[in-house]
Amino acid sequence: MNELSDLRRAVESFPVDDTFLAALHAAMHKVALEEWQLHSSDPWCYVDPPAHNRRVQGWKLHVSTTTGLAAETLERAAVVLLAEHAAFKFARTPALVEDLNSPRCPRGGSGKFITVYPEDDNHFRRLAEALHKATEGLVGPAVLSDRPYRPGGVVYYRYGGFMRNDILSSDGSYIPMLVAPDGTWVQDAREAWFSPPEWAPPPFPDTPTAKPPEKRGGPVRLADRYVVRAAIRHSNRGGVYRAEDTTADGTTVILKQARPHVGGGPSGENAQRRLRHEARMLDLFEPHGFTPRKLTMFEQSGHLFLAQEEVLGEPLRQWVEQHSRRNDDGLVPLDEVRSVARQLIEVVRVVHASGLVLRDLSPGNVMVEEDGRVRLIDVEYFAAPGDEAPRVFTPGYAAPEVMTAPMWGPAADFAADLYSLGAVLLYLSTCLEPYMQADDAPRRPVDGRVAEMIAVALPQSAAVRVLAPAIVGLMTDRPADRWSVSRVVDHLDETRPAPADVTVPAPAGRVAPQRIERMLDDGTDYILDVMTPDQQHLWPPLEVQGMTNDPCNVQAGAGGVIAYLARAAGTPANADLRPGLGVAARWLARRLPEERRVLPGLYFGRSGAVWGLHEAALALDDDNLAAQAVRFAKRAPVRWPNPDLTHGTAGVGMAQLRFWAVTGDPDFKQRAKAAADWLADAVVTGPDGVQWMVPESSDSALAGLTHYGYAHGVAGICHFLLLAGRAFDDERYLELARSGGDLLASAVVWEGGAALWPSGDAEKQKAGVDTAISWWCSGSAGVGAFLLRLWQATGDPRYRELVQGAGVALRRDKWFMTTVACHGLASNGELLLDMAEAFDDPTYRHWAEETAACIAVRNVYQRGRMVVPGESGRGVSIGFNVGLAGVLAFLHRLKNGGQRMWMLDGVLSDGVAAKGGEK
Repeated sequence: MNELSDLRRAVESFPVDDTFLAALHAAMHKVALEEWQLHSSDPWCYVDPPAHNRRVQGWKLHVSTTTGLAAETLERAAVVLLAEHAAFKFARTPALVEDLNSPRCPRGGSGKFITVYPEDDNHFRRLAEALHKATEGLVGPAVLSDRPYRPGGVVYYRYGGFMRNDILSSDGSYIPMLVAPDGTWVQDAREAWFSPPEWAPPPFPDTPTAKPPEKRGGPVRLADRYVVRAAIRHSNRGGVYRAEDTTADGTTVILKQARPHVGGGPSGENAQRRLRHEARMLDLFEPHGFTPRKLTMFEQSGHLFLAQEEVLGEPLRQWVEQHSRRNDDGLVPLDEVRSVARQLIEVVRVVHASGLVLRDLSPGNVMVEEDGRVRLIDVEYFAAPGDEAPRVFTPGYAAPEVMTAPMWGPAADFAADLYSLGAVLLYLSTCLEPYMQADDAPRRPVDGRVAEMIAVALPQSAAVRVLAPAIVGLMTDRPADRWSVSRVVDHLDETRPAPADVTVPAPAGRVAPQRIERMLDDGTDYILDVMTPDQQHLWPPLEVQGMTNDPCNVQAGAGGVIAYLARAAGTPANADLRPGLGVAARWLARRLPEERRVLPGLYFGRSGAVWGLHEAALALDDDNLAAQAVRFAKRAPVRWPNPDLTHGTAGVGMAQLRFWAVTGDPDFKQRAKAAADWLADAVVTGPDGVQWMVPESSDSALAGLTHYGYAHGVAGICHFLLLAGRAFDDERYLELARSGGDLLASAVVWEGGAALWPSGDAEKQKAGVDTAISWWCSGSAGVGAFLLRLWQATGDPRYRELVQGAGVALRRDKWFMTTVACHGLASNGELLLDMAEAFDDPTYRHWAEETAACIAVRNVYQRGRMVVPGESGRGVSIGFNVGLAGVLAFLHRLKNGGQRMWMLDGVLSDGVAAKGGEK
């Protein structure tokens, strides 16, 4: 393979940068080659010697670089690697190198431009020395997960997998693993420090034993002055720390760190240059008082540090949440909004008057002190319009022209800040994050989408009614048409109607039935459109910290989506969904037996998946699929260390009850009873009441924890026990359910008329961070769902009062929640519909319609269809609890009625399985 065109053809499935291909080509001409294999898999280009068989695991090498030196680094390293017949991969483009070196790159994977896979440890040692000599004089960021081969070099090494060897964890995700000498599995963790397994043979005599940072000794002292007391956050760029200044009577300061060669761009810009720039900006704006005061800058061990005044207060996002929760409407009062808005406008005016643009104005960069004073805490990206600079933005707060700009180029002009100011004012007055993922087609003007958000809040928010004209005027697509700072000031100073050139939307508050129908049709079609039945995941997987979800589960996989499609296909108008449902259900039936480890949970395990498969079989009238679902359901273990509903025993118990009710098969009755018996025996009664704990010995991230909530704790467990007690006429289970209700009644946190619950996590309680929340998995939406059903079973008015308080919390908190079921609006709306039916009160249906409106205004057009983003708010995902399917399930019930999914409402009657008829 001696021609550049041959190289390009060899990797044509993914674009590889021409300069990188030329570097590889040049290296090949320096080495006598046999036929090598090249292939790409986003984001890497792989280079393998003839007849190469890669090892499963071992010591491997990494070579780091900067964007400007990447081509030279590749050529020098490739000469060595080709001559040594070593397999390797490299990042395909300079943009990917930039991503690997950027501040936002996960620290465990940063800096790894080239990865080398030696044949054995002798080969490893030879390659390490040869690569070090070949790359001497080059620079790159430190690879934090590795140990440097030589100080000051760009060659690093770690022990890890050479290929993906994933297993399904007890928590329902596939994680990369290593195999220990005794055959046991050990997680291949990509930590931000050197962490080889204890049993890995040291490749060099001086290889140290790994220790996490917190175990390396006492407090860190910097510049012989600052003693680090706590880390505020870590990033690839470096940490931000709270430290004590021992030369100033123990004054607390903030230290910002910049690692060398991180964040480099084509102009030589990097994290250390940006930190020096930030220091200059602090000096420049200190007289105005809205930035922290700079104290000192210093270098230590090649790292640059900036010490600055600690601003005491709350980040604006937290301030908005706290102040909105003090009011029944869940919004910040007009006077408080006006005060913060005026100060932000003045900040923008002063910065612009100095000839600079802020470039990243967002709630995350603003602090509000106790006296209401606004301070700007991050000024590192200030620049003059047109200066060469990296693109920076906070999603939702960046102007359209910023979002479409190149990664490096001229800094945006003043109008981009005006858009960001409008976005912050929108959030301040509505509590709605202005995430507006770009439409593909049809593409709508941003100001029209902004107007929709404003219309939802207008009926309740006095602040929105005042600020709406300014927000719409600032957030227009056309930079030249955006309001000036002075015009915004004039508007706030005067009480007057909207100017003639600004259209303020009419109040909405609720979503039109036609919009719900459109979202259901488009969303369901989108789900079927992006389905990939020839892949390992039927829909794009959710990846968190290098781990992917079980492709079959309810939480983020296919099981919950298929259950929704089965529900939708049961509507006469949706009979055309049956073919697509059939394809999805048959994929699930094929995929389920491929995983030999069967987890029991309803959401993260296989119980929900087989439940969804059986619902599909019933909708399709497919006896064969139904029989397969029944067989799979009987494989789930009914006793499990984790007692909860999403991962463990309560979840499998719920599914077994459902299969008994629907099929009448007595095996399911016995299995459900075994799960209930296990939970009854595992209960711990403490001073606060009943609790269940995940054992410390469990191989789970939840080991040792107890929770109040529905997903992981008392509420979900007791809901299953309530159902089991009624189905089996067993007072022991019913008493445990009532005891759980009593515990939740004692743990409630009242904020005005709103009932919220902390997680109950003892570790969070000790740390003082166990705040009361309202979402489904650990807060009001989930706890309320159980207490409502406990009230229906017992008639105890305490539970009704708590449920009503939960409803108030959901209505109040709807503004700043995401769309999805787990942590967002979909489950909130479901509980409000439950309440409307149980209490025969249309008020709660009206609140559910308001919830639907908050979902609808977040819509985005993808593939020409109206859908809504998932958990992050910045991308469409499909899974039931973290994506589109759960949202559509709520909207489907709002439009068509019916029972709530996964709750067994109406499936079991007291003491009798609905179909089985057994006492």
